[in-house]
Amino acid sequence: MNRSTLAARSRGSGQPVIFLHGFFSDGRLWDPVIRELGDEFHQLAVDLPGHGESSDWRGGWPELLLALDELVGSLDEPPAIVGYSMGARVLRRLLLEPGPQLHSAHLISAHPGFEAEAAKERQHRDDQLAHRLVSRPLDETVRQWSKLPIFEGQERASEDSLARQDLLRRRQDPEGLAFALRVLGSGTCEAHGAPARISPIELICGDRLTQDQHRTQALADQWPQARVTWLEGIGHNPILEDPPALSAHFKRFLRASAKT
Repeated sequence: MNRSTLAARSRGSGQPVIFLHGFFSDGRLWDPVIRELGDEFHQLAVDLPGHGESSDWRGGWPELLLALDELVGSLDEPPAIVGYSMGARVLRRLLLEPGPQLHSAHLISAHPGFEAEAAKERQHRDDQLAHRLVSRPLDETVRQWSKLPIFEGQERASEDSLARQDLLRRRQDPEGLAFALRVLGSGTCEAHGAPARISPIELICGDRLTQDQHRTQALADQWPQARVTWLEGIGHNPILEDPPALSAHFKRFLRASAKT
């Protein structure tokens, strides 16, 4: 099925904020943050292609960026967009293209992109993972995914948060996930390129994992206009590990920008 719109859940009114989740999840990943922010802001949690209620969405980067720009254009005022991991990759690609004005862009645990040869190698790895997703039981892939080094230390999160993350992963469609990897995976994003949209950009990263630190710093070097925020003691996924702190950070930023 090829459709132009992406599924999204909304709450509240006021300054719009669009949330983009990571791979192997969906917009419900943001529920703890959205609850903390409450009804003060118009919050929209998007299900990205291949995930959640957008599991049957098909298209490429041009179609995805158009769908997001249509969502941005449908709002009463420019939105803040917050992207985590895969969602940060999508937001990075959006910023590289001209389009509707944004209030601000916040990239959490972002990847700076690959050089050409490394991108080809990563695409090959993503294609192998996509094959495993559709050829093996989903439970097996969920267990293997949770043991990746990038998620080191997540056992420090609450049992409820970990159980919820596990359930979200088990509710995904393997065919949709495989599509997302092959068409929109990390290997499809090469390094370099300056933002084409003028808006405040913030790079947010936990300081616990060296790999995340190096990736965020590399993107900061590409985009010297971006502000970098380090989260003390946090790993790859601050939404899982400390949603109240992340929500408080966004609330302070949005309130302060409303006064200027």
